[in-house]
Amino acid sequence: MIYIRGKIKGSTQGVVANTAGRFLLKEVQTPTVLAFSSIGYISQELYLAPGQGEVNILMNVQMLTGTLGTVSVVTVKSSRPKTKSAKELFVAAPASMSVYPNPLQANQALKLNWQGLESGNYLIQVYNVSGALMNSKKIKIEKWAKDYILDSHGLVTGKHFVRLAHVKTPKRLTEEIVVRD
Repeated sequence: MIYIRGKIKGSTQGVVANTAGRFLLKEVQTPTVLAFSSIGYISQELYLAPGQGEVNILMNVQMLTGTLGTVSVVTVKSSRPKTKSAKELFVAAPASMSVYPNPLQANQALKLNWQGLESGNYLIQVYNVSGALMNSKKIKIEKWAKDYILDSHGLVTGKHFVRLAHVKTPKRLTEEIVVRD
């Protein structure tokens, strides 16, 4: 998963996956347990047995709200047959977005914060409950960007949906907001 934390259980040796969902833990002695965690998801553990070369594990990622997230595949590879060997872990991650403040006061700026998005052109769209487009803004997201402030001028009191959509792929994130007077 992108930005997932992986570490050797019971130690301080660990890493955070990059935007490609990859990281490398060096000099891992087996047997050991690798622990994976990410904000908003239940932590998972993987047991590595002595002499284990390459292992593919299917992990069901479950959000703490109880709804299922994506299924990720973890690959563990040994670089050399030594007592201390490097293990390489590959994990795919779901993207996520949050919007705040929520509820939002009329004409107050709305902040969007995301994780796990690839670079590219996106549309931020705000719809009312009837499905009418109330606001639309095209933005370019870079790998290092994590948030954007949207002017909410013109949004009327009530429930709205904020959608962040990649313009070339079907990737879309949607969050509900409430606008108050």
